[in-house]
Amino acid sequence: MIPSNVIATIPRRATASAVKEPTLSIQYLSISDNPISSWNDVDSLVTWFPELYELSISFEPLASGIPPGATRNFVIARLPVLRKLNGTEVTERERTDAELFYLSWIGRSGQLSENDMEALHPRWKELAAKYNTSTEKLKQAAENLGSHMISVKVVKLHGAITRQQPVSISDTGTTLRVLPTMSTKVFGMKLKKALRLSSQVDPKALWILFTSESGETVPLRAFDTDPLHDLTWSGVEEGSLIGLEL
Repeated sequence: MIPSNVIATIPRRATASAVKEPTLSIQYLSISDNPISSWNDVDSLVTWFPELYELSISFEPLASGIPPGATRNFVIARLPVLRKLNGTEVTERERTDAELFYLSWIGRSGQLSENDMEALHPRWKELAAKYNTSTEKLKQAAENLGSHMISVKVVKLHGAITRQQPVSISDTGTTLRVLPTMSTKVFGMKLKKALRLSSQVDPKALWILFTSESGETVPLRAFDTDPLHDLTWSGVEEGSLIGLEL
């Protein structure tokens, strides 16, 4: 664990026969609170730690120049054997979504040479082969992935919530774009950041809401309490109104 050590760069491991450096059999690494801001440094982790299963890293320095909320997806896609990121399990379904999202982003990178593409995205060819795609198909894949994302609106609810009993909503709500295959735990992390909450979101505090013909907002059902279940388990779909009990 080497958090808060002002580590700003991670060089790639030398692989030339004359200066080949050994890999390290480390499965857990914490480099959080270090100013690592280049994706090249994240890619370098694979060269040093090929068995890296768990990682803690600060997302904020890496967020520049990529889609909002995509940092976790990009870290997962760049580290092929990662099983836990910042304390949250990486499910097989989340990995598939993350890798496809990453491929779609590569497809929007413009007309780069093959060498430049591989330098910027070391897993590009590996992932293209894994998902049976090519550089010509990447833009189409981006459009297809975008069509899988949904918009949901989240509002804060104050006081105890009872199913089918109308609630009062004081704020205008926050609209988020999410993948329905996102786990409830990751969705909670996204909510914590978007709403600037001081604590983690408990799945028990989330409700599916609907607006009655009279205009009242009514809790329809509570979220599934398993944090690893994806949003579809709780009935989240395009246009869902979600209440967060505070």
